[in-house]
Amino acid sequence: MRILLTGANGFIGGAILAKLLTMPQHQITCAVRDTFTFTRRYPNLKVIGCDYLHDTDISLWASRLIDIDVIINCVGVLQPKTDDDAWKIHYHTPKALTAAAVQLGTKKIIHISALGIETNIISYASSKKAYDDYLKEQPITSVTLRPSLIYGEGSYGGTSYFRGLAGLPKFIPLPDGGKQLFQPVFLDDLAGIAAALVDKTSVPKLQLDVVGPEQLSLADIVQRIRAWLGLPPAKIISIPSCIAKFCCKIGDFIGNKVMNSTSYSMLMQNNITTSKESAFFLVNTPLIPLTMSAALQRIPSHVQDQWHAKLYFLKPLLRIALGLFWLWSGLVCLFFAPGAVHQFLSAHQVSPSFQNAIIIIGGLIDSILGTMTLFKIKLARVLQTQLIVMLGYLMGGSLFFPQLWLDPFAALSKILPLFVATLMLLALEIER
Repeated sequence: MRILLTGANGFIGGAILAKLLTMPQHQITCAVRDTFTFTRRYPNLKVIGCDYLHDTDISLWASRLIDIDVIINCVGVLQPKTDDDAWKIHYHTPKALTAAAVQLGTKKIIHISALGIETNIISYASSKKAYDDYLKEQPITSVTLRPSLIYGEGSYGGTSYFRGLAGLPKFIPLPDGGKQLFQPVFLDDLAGIAAALVDKTSVPKLQLDVVGPEQLSLADIVQRIRAWLGLPPAKIISIPSCIAKFCCKIGDFIGNKVMNSTSYSMLMQNNITTSKESAFFLVNTPLIPLTMSAALQRIPSHVQDQWHAKLYFLKPLLRIALGLFWLWSGLVCLFFAPGAVHQFLSAHQVSPSFQNAIIIIGGLIDSILGTMTLFKIKLARVLQTQLIVMLGYLMGGSLFFPQLWLDPFAALSKILPLFVATLMLLALEIER
């Protein structure tokens, strides 16, 4: 089969690609947004560029689907910037892809959707459900897979969030005590099911709730991940839903991709299927999913997994701390203590004609860098700029004010740990 795999660089798409690569009878074309990075990882695969935020033209997809037999659509974004973006990514672009597939006579579409979107009114859920309903009505064989919580050897998004919770010391705060129910499914099982369905002859329309064999509470899931990491059990602390919702509103404001209103809405409802749908899934699935305990035993954890879990919440705290440091430094220089800066510069024989320029330029640079860090605006570039500015401060200070190395408040030497902390945040910036 000649397969077009969209979202091949994602958490689910990457796992499906790994399965397909073990099946030499298939020819795979990968559609991804970042073709440059993907090609470095897979130099021998055919890759085309696509962007679900903009590729809503049927003719554009028609040119990409020539000689394609099967489409596997794995693209999804939990928290797009706007509701309009959610509808483009989850409905308008997949709709154009489907219409092009119908025109060209593509044999089958395998679509990765999500469980629990039927009654949820948030744009993530409603846009995905709208496309699921649209796909059912099209004259093309289609299989819609609707997984519950997905876990695996790697992690992204909500799975990383659960790992972060599992890595907390001693206590784990969960909304309403983590009583919400899931039927977690092993990523390797989901990928295996999707890959096997490529060749499977099935009914023209199939919608499967892809779930594991157990119903587990959020608290149970986090404790199992914690045990998998090799950490002792922790005490679950129940957080009132109003506080959790408020924290997610803050996440909306600062652009957090996991802790936001969409995540809250999806988390606060059970993510399980009915016994009827479970039975239907087991009848039609090419393989039987593992229990969570059995699956975790197949992917032994390593020290890097503990690092990831323990650094998960420290990373945003480090970013906020650095952002506040730069912002406060700039505000103090510009508004709160410019006289002290003038006094310092005068004491070191800096010409009065240059003092205002130094204060204004330095204060603005620090304030802008701090604000951009807090709101994650081009964060990698901002962190690189901070490193350059710190080197400038360090070299300039050493050249013109060498006595600051002996300052009891460590005016210059404090730059060194700050520089290393910025390097660490820059190294942790890549999320997928």
